[in-house]
Amino acid sequence: MGKEKNRRQEQYRVTALYGGTLHRPPHPWFMWICCAGKLLHQIHIQKIFTGQKMTELPPPRPPAKPNVSVRAVIVKDDKLLVVNGDGAGDFWCTPGGRLDYGEDLKTGIAREVFEETGLSVSVGNAFAVSEFVLESNSFHNVDIFFRCEVVGGEITADWKDTGGPVVDRRFVSLEELQTMNIFPRWLREGTWANPPTVNIYRGQDRK
Repeated sequence: MGKEKNRRQEQYRVTALYGGTLHRPPHPWFMWICCAGKLLHQIHIQKIFTGQKMTELPPPRPPAKPNVSVRAVIVKDDKLLVVNGDGAGDFWCTPGGRLDYGEDLKTGIAREVFEETGLSVSVGNAFAVSEFVLESNSFHNVDIFFRCEVVGGEITADWKDTGGPVVDRRFVSLEELQTMNIFPRWLREGTWANPPTVNIYRGQDRK
């Protein structure tokens, strides 16, 4: 009788602690979950009063979205102006970069060229579009290429990129491009040597 009485008292105690009416002894798993929950609650309260921070899960990573960039094709004495790449690794590309919100393509490319090279340019026709995807970093970039003419400034070694990590800029021949880590690869074909005869850019509409 003593054991039965103790069992019922324990049952009533659990009932009073967690609420409700228990018509039969709680399952051992139920008891374990309740105790674990109570312990975690006590730890949380203790950390609040002691100023300790709870370990938080990082926010979910947003889905990767393509970037839109503009690139300048500037030719002088049959040589193409290139700058060191602004991403991981040792590579080269033509001057340019991502658009700012609301910026039209021609304004964006003139700004980027000046930031990276110190040159002022007149932006001509857009004649090529290409893409670059780096799957290991969820990076996807769409580049739009414009033929540009220099109207002011010179290439100097002491120019500091005001908008990014470009530290080197130079004119290179088609022959030199064959051995350089250049992006996009089609620049090695030399089609940039001749001015484009069509313009694929139709301007920006706003609403």
